[in-house]
Amino acid sequence: MIANIIAADNIFIEFQPIVSIVDFSVLGVEGLARGRHRETIIAPLEMFGTARDLGLTLQLDRLCQIHTLSDFASVEDKTDDRLLFINVDTSILDQSIGSKHIFQLAKEYGLSPERVVLEINESSLQDAVRLERFTQFYQEHGFLIALDDIGSGCSNLDRIALTKPDFLKIDKQLIQGIHTDFHKQVVLESLVTMADRLGALVVAEGVETKEQLYCAMDRGVKLYQGYYFSHPKSIQVAQDNIAALEARMKKLSKDFQRHVIDNHRAKAQKQQLWNEMLSELAMHLCSYHVSDYNQRLQFLVAQYTSIECIYVLNADGIQVTGTILTHADAVWHNHHVFRPAAVGHNHTLKQYYYLLQDGLSMQHQTQPYISMATGNLCVTLSKWIADKDNTPWILCVDVVVC
Repeated sequence: MIANIIAADNIFIEFQPIVSIVDFSVLGVEGLARGRHRETIIAPLEMFGTARDLGLTLQLDRLCQIHTLSDFASVEDKTDDRLLFINVDTSILDQSIGSKHIFQLAKEYGLSPERVVLEINESSLQDAVRLERFTQFYQEHGFLIALDDIGSGCSNLDRIALTKPDFLKIDKQLIQGIHTDFHKQVVLESLVTMADRLGALVVAEGVETKEQLYCAMDRGVKLYQGYYFSHPKSIQVAQDNIAALEARMKKLSKDFQRHVIDNHRAKAQKQQLWNEMLSELAMHLCSYHVSDYNQRLQFLVAQYTSIECIYVLNADGIQVTGTILTHADAVWHNHHVFRPAAVGHNHTLKQYYYLLQDGLSMQHQTQPYISMATGNLCVTLSKWIADKDNTPWILCVDVVVC
């Protein structure tokens, strides 16, 4: 079947937009190849999988590249700066370097290299030297490089250092369900931070819902691709839809601003409740000597449902009470490395200690994190307090983030 598709040139390309939320524009399009066999449309994964088994990958890959570049060039506005993302099958990279096939095609169709992004999924590539040679050649001639499927089971982060890509395309597996998965949110946030420091742009692929979009936007992603914006279309339809899509993004931007404001208000309300709780705890403890604190903490944790655990440090950052858990049986890990800290534990390298000790603040709140002791999503609140002898201590409260 694949041999017949190649021989009959039964390949067509659909284009999916990659949008920039920041400036309400369509940054470019990705060309996605399809095969046609009689009345059946053959998806790219099936096409290339079968072609690889038959030793026809090179022929299929080049045919797809010809159609992608020629279709894009057919509607290209010379004054436009939209980008074409074109996939490169890395299993045949050694045959692509010498031929300079994409380089020659871009020249033939009059496309500036600066508008062509070579999208590399390197999971099937074993030889890193070939990958480096390929990307260096095309980067030296002005082409842009994107690494695809970052965050999937096959991605190798060492290839980021090797290829120095212009774009990191985050795999849809990481985006699916991200609005309810804190671990995925932290991974995405870390990738965005890394990309920013490396001068690369992150593209979130597979965005299908507003919740996924907002979650990614909250974590600094600026470029998006997925069904939420558009299904793949012919190049002419994709071109005709640009104005409507850009208008829709302006509305999305306003909706997101309201989302941010609502979140800010909710956080401010929660912060106010936590501040009031800390003040109440400090007021209670100031009537007792530190020797009574373990007993008093046991009493206090039962009064606040949001508290995960509570403990007290001395001015040197050494824990002077036990870690009093709201639920004594809530420990997640049995290994001692993950158990709640005990009397004598040193907290001097923790921000909730040293930022208070240096006089930068009388009170501190950490970023949300997964508690190693219980597995719950928490923040740590810390505050200077004084006991009945007016001796200073640091009260630390881990609060469950709902």
